[in-house]
Amino acid sequence: FFLMIRRPPRSTQSRSSAASDVYKRQDPSKSFKSTKIVHRLDKKTSGVILISKNMASARELGQYFREKSLEKIYIGVVQGIPEPFRLKGITEGLVNDDLMWDTINRKAIAAAPSDDITGGTYYKMLSTFKYGKNPLVHTFNSTQTQGSLTVSEEESKQYHSILLFKLISGKKHQIRAHCSLCLKSPILQDFTYHYQRTEFDKTFRKVYQT
Repeated sequence: FFLMIRRPPRSTQSRSSAASDVYKRQDPSKSFKSTKIVHRLDKKTSGVILISKNMASARELGQYFREKSLEKIYIGVVQGIPEPFRLKGITEGLVNDDLMWDTINRKAIAAAPSDDITGGTYYKMLSTFKYGKNPLVHTFNSTQTQGSLTVSEEESKQYHSILLFKLISGKKHQIRAHCSLCLKSPILQDFTYHYQRTEFDKTFRKVYQT
């Protein structure tokens, strides 16, 4: 038995206390000491969390994740138009550049392109938009190449894009690093990975209170 809950970003509760609190709201008369969150999300990431009611269901769900029977999908807003689309009209693909950890600056750095197709970050463009007095929205409804947007790298920073991600492998900061270092489109407000402020930030902070 398990519950699925939507966790807001910047949640600071520990895994055990968060799980127990959810079940206590369902049935205040019982004590839930064996509850467990069976997977993690980064502190600043919102999304669905699976919480097991007991250790047996936690082990079963954990096995599904290890066997990749369950798939985690991420949606992210990035700055700019991803370089593969801007230059070649490619709307989806696999980024599998190796990553190394910079212990001094505490962030991932790109090491070298890899031929390994069993790991990396799969991405797919869902839409791209330009914020301002004359907004422009471009959506993608198929996997076919749909022509690039002819803008310079500097002009691209006036746009934001919405991407879908699937982790084929999982390294620290993998999506964040691959977006910035390989797609040349850092995650919205990810200043560690070279995000640059724009007028869109004011609206974003107002709506999402970040």
